Amino acid sequence: MEKLLEIIKREEIYLKYDDIWPLLGFYANYAQIGPVIGLDKSLLYSERRARCVLAHELGHHFHPPRQEIAVLTQRFLDDAVDIIFHQDEYKARRWAVNFLIPTWDFWRAVKSGYNSLHLLCEYFNVEAWVVHAKWMQIRMEEKYRGKKTKRKEVANKTPPKGGFGI
Repeated sequence: MEKLLEIIKREEIYLKYDDIWPLLGFYANYAQIGPVIGLDKSLLYSERRARCVLAHELGHHFHPPRQEIAVLTQRFLDDAVDIIFHQDEYKARRWAVNFLIPTWDFWRAVKSGYNSLHLLCEYFNVEAWVVHAKWMQIRMEEKYRGKKTKRKEVANKTPPKGGFGI
């Protein structure tokens, strides 16, 4: 959490905990006050969930949603807008996942015996969706390189020398 808060300070992002349920977090960049991340106050009681949501919202800071899409999604979602919205969410999620679980740290943890979803969640202090998303990124990268990787093979796998480029 400390690294995330350092980034928020460095990037001069206003962070606010408030009652925004059913949302857990949001990112906006206002002309008058600059970038803002809002987190639901329920996250004050769950550091693990707060880290994951905060990292995702920071991902929006580094990969901002397309402004016209943000306005349109409040009114309606047609197929094209829906696709762009999900692309923007994917970019933010990818940033968060790579920040919370760097690829080489993932492989180091697996080789050290942290080879189940539960153990990896504990090791990286993240929620299951983050570990799952990291695993899917690795599988997609290997698929791009023409390789297939199954979950049961992970514990015996050696990280590739060139890295994954994730």
